Amino acid sequence: MRSMKLIMENFNKFLAEQVDYDKAQDLIDSDDFLRDEVKLQATADNMIEGGNYVLFYSPDSLEHIKNRHMDADAPGSLFKDDIDLKDTIKKLLRKEPSEKGDRVKWLGVEVDEEVGKMGVEKASPEEVSAMKDYEMPHPPEHKKPKDWKPEFIKITGGERKPTKKMTLITGYVGKLDGKEIISLISAFPGSTKIDGFELPNSRNDYAKEGFYFVLPENSPLLAGEKSENEA
Repeated sequence: MRSMKLIMENFNKFLAEQVDYDKAQDLIDSDDFLRDEVKLQATADNMIEGGNYVLFYSPDSLEHIKNRHMDADAPGSLFKDDIDLKDTIKKLLRKEPSEKGDRVKWLGVEVDEEVGKMGVEKASPEEVSAMKDYEMPHPPEHKKPKDWKPEFIKITGGERKPTKKMTLITGYVGKLDGKEIISLISAFPGSTKIDGFELPNSRNDYAKEGFYFVLPENSPLLAGEKSENEA
């Protein structure tokens, strides 16, 4: 009797055979950014298929996204250590997107298991204003958008909350043989809403609307922050 692993390998091979990679590459190359900057390639090794969608990603993008959300001392959400990111994204692709257009987005869509911990909390703007200021790390010069600005947020000690929700943001590439071709932009645990309140587009607006980032109590980023009693 064949093992389940072999069955899945054959099934994935079958799915891969359904995609015309030459045609998919032509679609990708029609986008200057994907062709010249991302250098995206249409191959079976960097493809995730689910539902009506085929997502292509650059070789290091998945690893970069996962590593970005693994450091407990970095403000933001955290993936659980043993997450199979490709499998989780596949589950999302089988669900209806939250938004369609130039960007195809799954915003805070629940999957069937815990994916990580949410790193943002909500309080009153007055409470948040008393928390510690932190400037987010700058991107490399060659990756800074033309409209890039430094980002300042508020941080404090606490516990991140487990979540089964996941957000996936992709770029629409085109349609091929009945499938929607998309490219990976970002993915992270959690939602774009906290307690029913929508997160601002800019992190610079988080504090004034009552959003802050939670870090471990012993995080070096919190050195010098006043305790609750001192505050």
